[in-house]
Amino acid sequence: MAMLWFYCDESYDSKAKTAKTYVVSGFIAEKRIWERVEGLWDRVNKCRGVSRFHASHLNAHDHEFTGWTPQRSKRYTKSLLSIITAQKEKLHAHGIGMFAEEYEKIISPEGRAKFGHPYLACFKHCITNIAFKMENEGFPIDWKFSVIFDRNQFEDKAERLFYALKDSPAYKYRHRLGTCTRGSWEEFTGLQVADFIAYESFRYLHTRQRKARKALEKMFGRNAFSGIVWDENEFRGVKEELEAIECGPNGFIPMLFRAGTDNDGKE
Repeated sequence: MAMLWFYCDESYDSKAKTAKTYVVSGFIAEKRIWERVEGLWDRVNKCRGVSRFHASHLNAHDHEFTGWTPQRSKRYTKSLLSIITAQKEKLHAHGIGMFAEEYEKIISPEGRAKFGHPYLACFKHCITNIAFKMENEGFPIDWKFSVIFDRNQFEDKAERLFYALKDSPAYKYRHRLGTCTRGSWEEFTGLQVADFIAYESFRYLHTRQRKARKALEKMFGRNAFSGIVWDENEFRGVKEELEAIECGPNGFIPMLFRAGTDNDGKE
């Protein structure tokens, strides 16, 4: 049996009273690739005199990055980006984005209860999307993937959703799921790498210009990337099904599986 590891993080407009854009994104790779990436990543941080990469702090030039010039930030980012792109398709990005304003405008409160908070909706769709791709893109039947995600206010629900999928006989890709672990950047350097792609993906979506910054463009060109955006068209396309289906809180997963309730994952 082979195991892949998916490190993921969320990014959203946290300074807004109500966030308009949510992204859950990260990279998936074999353990040996992650060991290489994390070793190089830690080395760059040490050389630059910082404890970790944190995208929002770096771009705001605050916390550890207070007083950094744009040139210094660019050199640091370039060093980290080169680690990512050097892995090419062995480090595969996956992400789900959602426009929360359109979600609330189009989907009823009852429907949103079934789909869940934008973070949970994006998180579980990431999981099912990876499992679907592994099943349908030639991975051996005994290959699985495990998830390590950054701690957040929804961590209990996210972990329960993962194991509801894994434990349900109704989910035909359950054999692809390994373990789900919540963690922090101190424990897992890979979460800093996930922060990089999550922040860049958020910036790409939030501006609505659909023009990627240079860092993301370079990843598009070197690393494989799979992503889905929940926008007005997607919500209108799923509205009727979502609002009519019978399932518990957080139980709706589009097209792929109807999980159970927020409490125990049973239908």
